[in-house]
Amino acid sequence: MAAPIVWLLVAASAVVALASLRVLANWGREKIGDWGIAIYTGDSPVRLRPHPAIGDQPVLTASDVHDVRASFVADPFIWRSGSSWHLFFEILEKGSGRGVIGVATSPDGIVWRYQREVLREPFHLSYPLIVEDCGRLFMIPECAKSGFVRLYSTTNFPFDWVHECNLLEGAFYDPSVFRHGDHWWMFVTDKGRNLRLFSAPVLAGPWAEHPASPVVSDSPRHGRSGGRPVEWQGGIIRFAQDGSDGYGTRVWAFRIDELDKDRYRETEIEGGPVIGSSGSGWHADGMHQVDAHELSSGNWIAAVDGYRSREVVNWRAALRTLQSRVLRPRR
Repeated sequence: MAAPIVWLLVAASAVVALASLRVLANWGREKIGDWGIAIYTGDSPVRLRPHPAIGDQPVLTASDVHDVRASFVADPFIWRSGSSWHLFFEILEKGSGRGVIGVATSPDGIVWRYQREVLREPFHLSYPLIVEDCGRLFMIPECAKSGFVRLYSTTNFPFDWVHECNLLEGAFYDPSVFRHGDHWWMFVTDKGRNLRLFSAPVLAGPWAEHPASPVVSDSPRHGRSGGRPVEWQGGIIRFAQDGSDGYGTRVWAFRIDELDKDRYRETEIEGGPVIGSSGSGWHADGMHQVDAHELSSGNWIAAVDGYRSREVVNWRAALRTLQSRVLRPRR
């Protein structure tokens, strides 16, 4: 009689263990995005489609990164220097959960080769905007965790970026800097989802907030930049990422109708989002950034990003929940 009882106890223990494991897995279940970067083209910065020589597929994913344990790549900015294209982007590092900046290069904007990590800090980095001033190239990445908007320079483009100075103090997201008239201008988003506008006579500052700022208040739909502002048809186009029904689902375009030291006015461009979630493929669940550049032909080339969600179990989070709910001693 002993053997059947032993086997019954073993079976019961297995059932309990399996049920406990399922509960633990449910506590740690979360969705993550598999982000990638693609190249689009079009006859304007607001009418873009997959590059015909590439198709609707990423040119860069986490699997292309060989010197960082990458969870994903996103936030692309491109820059042409000489005969080469350079693609700067965020690499989200596994383990630390922080972003570092990497670069890929291409001779034609079609075939891209990952090079290496080019900027790392003790805080999160993303959104590596590149601008040119007085013949020098600068990077202005998002580094809200540092408490500043920081300016970086290099003497060995596209590598070896060093901190030059701070442009603004504060936790600001997606700094989008551009030249217009005789001033530099900068959009940033604060923690209240307000789009704020600053200007400066020179890139290094001092930067002053515009009298009309914030130009967008508490808006998840268009209060956060979705790429570099660009000149088009005699005006300036501002891209905004939409977070109203999930993180980074689409990008809208706005024409800046009036911008001077006292006034700001913009109008949404009709025709729907510039890019957005497709429901299938590599950008099934969202797209949230456009970096568009006009070519000598009059057409445009743009780096865009997108993601597809998948469900995983974060066992560390599950164990933390177990500790807080079950193992923490009662007082």
